[in-house]
Amino acid sequence: MKRDAEIKQKLFAIDLLKILKENYTYEEIRKFLKLPVPVISRYINGHVLPGFPRTQKIIKMFKEKYFFEILKNKIVEVDENIYDLSSFIRDIKIQKLTAKMIFNNLSFLKVDKVLTAATDGVPLSVFISDEFGVDLVIATKEREVTTDVLEEKVMYLPGAARYFYIPKNSIKPNESVLVVDDIVRTGLTLESLIRFVNKSKGKVSGIFAVYEIDNILERLEKKHYLSCETKSYIKLK
Repeated sequence: MKRDAEIKQKLFAIDLLKILKENYTYEEIRKFLKLPVPVISRYINGHVLPGFPRTQKIIKMFKEKYFFEILKNKIVEVDENIYDLSSFIRDIKIQKLTAKMIFNNLSFLKVDKVLTAATDGVPLSVFISDEFGVDLVIATKEREVTTDVLEEKVMYLPGAARYFYIPKNSIKPNESVLVVDDIVRTGLTLESLIRFVNKSKGKVSGIFAVYEIDNILERLEKKHYLSCETKSYIKLK
């Protein structure tokens, strides 16, 4: 791992400890991490950075005991396979935290661009592209008449189509693209984003979704013979 990425992860671990301190006592955090309270205090107060193995331990503990529970509480099933994500979409702090978490998981990937579809997934994708230090490409539902575009048609229902557009050359040949969405319901939008990358002669290096219904990503991998990294945090029935 590059040194700057390692330092970034150490600072992220300290941010997570600070979040924990807002909700738990030092003694409770000590029990979570099995670390002495003075050591935890030095980390939280910025006196010293944790070593890399301990950094990974802090991130892993936070994810397993706290983060996934936050994400589960941010989505509500209003009907069978119909979910309300408004709580997640409105919570910028949690979206920033999610972006840092996905960078921690996928920092080993080569990423030249982040690609998402308008509109709900855009704020999260902005934070993810910032974490990777790359530009964001947004597939919009309206065509800009002043710009040459690539077009993709998505058939959600028989006779019900939606079109997405990205500026031509916004993805260059051989660029590695991380495709992002907040929730994968049918996979049709993700498929259109994958086709955009293929049309641009780029490479899908990874696919990420916060929420995934019915193991759609696994099916997409098989259907498109994807060899890229695919990940979701919360799998829904």
